[in-house]
Amino acid sequence: MKTKHHRRTRVMLMTLMVLLWAASIVMADDRMPESAANTRGSLDIDRLATEKVRLTIQAKEHDKIRTKVWIFTVTDQTEFVTKKGNLISFKDLKVPCRAVIQYELSDGIQMNPTAWRVNIQKVGKGATNMFSEPEGY
Repeated sequence: MKTKHHRRTRVMLMTLMVLLWAASIVMADDRMPESAANTRGSLDIDRLATEKVRLTIQAKEHDKIRTKVWIFTVTDQTEFVTKKGNLISFKDLKVPCRAVIQYELSDGIQMNPTAWRVNIQKVGKGATNMFSEPEGY
C-alpha cells in the first residue's frame, strides 16, 4: 500500500515539475531577443523585464547613447518619446538631453544594457542631433 502511495506522489511531483518547466519556457519566450523580434514583428516593450533610470544623455553614436555613467545599446525597436508624447527617430534625438531610459540588462559580461524606451524630459541648450564619433576604448 505504501509503495503505491509513494509512486503516486512521485508521479504528481514529476507532473508539477514538467508544468513549471513548461511555464518557464513560455515566460522566456515573452522576453525574446532582438533577433527573434525581427523575425516575429515588433517587441512589446512593456512586457520586457526592464529597469528605469533618469540620466543626461551626453552623446549618441550610430548604435548607442552615452551618459556620464553608462553606455546603452540602441536597436531598431528603441523608442524615443518627447515630453509631449510624440515618437521621434534616433536620428532626430538631440543631445545633450535629460531623459528617463527604460532598459534591459545584457546577458553578456561586457555588453551594454539595451535601451528600449527613452522618454526625453528636457533638451539642453546648444543641443544637436549630430552623431558623435565612437569613443576610443
